[in-house]
Amino acid sequence: MTFRIRTLTLFIITIFFNACATYEAQYVNDEAHQNQFPDKDIDKTFYLVGDAGLSPQGGLSEGLKAFQEYISDKKTKGDYTLFLGDNIYPSGLPDKDEKGRESAKMI
Repeated sequence: MTFRIRTLTLFIITIFFNACATYEAQYVNDEAHQNQFPDKDIDKTFYLVGDAGLSPQGGLSEGLKAFQEYISDKKTKGDYTLFLGDNIYPSGLPDKDEKGRESAKMI
């Protein structure tokens, strides 16, 4: 008897969760899912650059070259670029008395 109850319970739970599952958003009406953007020009643009990479002395890494090429075709006056993440390579900022500290600070 307990086997039948367990099987029936498992079957009901499976049907319940399967009936509630969906891969599409569900809305009360069709207009609710349309994004409404204001009819305004973009005033400022923020570029977020994470983990810019190890750049050669006096040069740029491949990622920074691609970013420079991307923004060279755009009007970027008044826009902002924020560098996020680990930007001191390869092992962080050296101690004050270690060789190479001055070149590591030049960012």
